[in-house]
Amino acid sequence: MRKIIALIVTLLTLHCSTLQPNGEPSIHATGLYHLCPVLKSTEEIRSTDDVFVLAYTQPISEMFALHLEYTSQLLTPSDAFEDEKLDNAYRQRFSSEPVPLPTVGSCSWQTTNSERSELYSTDKLILEVSGVIENPFDDNQESRGFFGRLSYGLRSGASWYWVAVEDTGFRVLALDISDG
Repeated sequence: MRKIIALIVTLLTLHCSTLQPNGEPSIHATGLYHLCPVLKSTEEIRSTDDVFVLAYTQPISEMFALHLEYTSQLLTPSDAFEDEKLDNAYRQRFSSEPVPLPTVGSCSWQTTNSERSELYSTDKLILEVSGVIENPFDDNQESRGFFGRLSYGLRSGASWYWVAVEDTGFRVLALDISDG
């Protein structure tokens, strides 16, 4: 019984601590909460490791990699061209917004306001996140999510993730992207 009560209190705390000013839960904060265990398993991050999250969303997207995750067919050069057009359209209409962090969970999230040029010379683990984007490749019309790019000092060799908001909750996909 104590475990159930503790779980309910934890979930309520997470929900209330990640509300936007309009009362809606923050997709970024809740998505980062769900990204944490994936980062631990794929990046060997420990609970004590700091992950520095850029304070504002970034104009990053990799629609071709997302397309690969949501299709069972081979993609053509024409598909790649169309996916690139989607990336460019997102970047053109991009508007930066603050990235709220989860206040519970087992990852040590830290916000960084450092200039990008300052971060290149560090060995800090940096997470960039995109704004919330509709997923044009999912059959579910309500599907959306955000990209995450995890790197040391914003350098090449990053790991990419798609944090999907679906009818059943959040789902995190590690994307196969050559970032280097």
